Amino acid sequence: HTARKLNADVPIIVRTRNDQYREQLEHAGASDVVPEAMEASMMLAEHLLRRLGVPAAEVMELVEQARADHYRRLRGVFHGNHEIEDAAKLDKDRLHTVVLEPGAHAIGMPLAELCVNSASVDVEAVRRGAIYGENPSPEMVLQVGDAVVLRGPVDELEHAENKLLKG
Repeated sequence: HTARKLNADVPIIVRTRNDQYREQLEHAGASDVVPEAMEASMMLAEHLLRRLGVPAAEVMELVEQARADHYRRLRGVFHGNHEIEDAAKLDKDRLHTVVLEPGAHAIGMPLAELCVNSASVDVEAVRRGAIYGENPSPEMVLQVGDAVVLRGPVDELEHAENKLLKG
C-alpha cells in the first residue's frame, strides 16, 4: 500500500509460486501477479510451438491471451506444486492432444461420426497447420496431421484417443 500512496501509477509486479493468492495481491495493489509455475509452463509451450513451426506472431498472441485470462486454460493441464503423488487420482479434467498420423482411423471422418464428444470428453479444438479452431463443428472432417485437443478425465481421454487412432 505504501508504494501506491507515493505514486498511484507505479507498476507493482508480484512474483509468486502459483496464482493461489492472485486476487488478494491485486486487491492489495499489485498491477500484475506473475505465477512462476504458470510462466514456466508458458515458456515450455511457447518453445514447443515454435519448434513445431507455428509462426512467432501466432505463438505470441496465444501467450498473451493466456496471460490476459490469468492462465485459465493451463489450469486444466497444470496443477502447480501440490502434494499429489499421482495426477490420475485427481477428479479434474485434463487437456490431451492427439495428432492424427497417416493411417489413423479418424482421418476422413467428421467429428460427429467418431462419437468422441461424450458426457465426459469434449473436443476443445483442432489445429490444422497454422489454423487453430476452438469448439470445432461436429461436421468438421479430420485430416492427416490434425491435432485434436480433448478435455476430460484421464481414463476417458485414453478411450477417446483410441477411438481417434484405432476406431
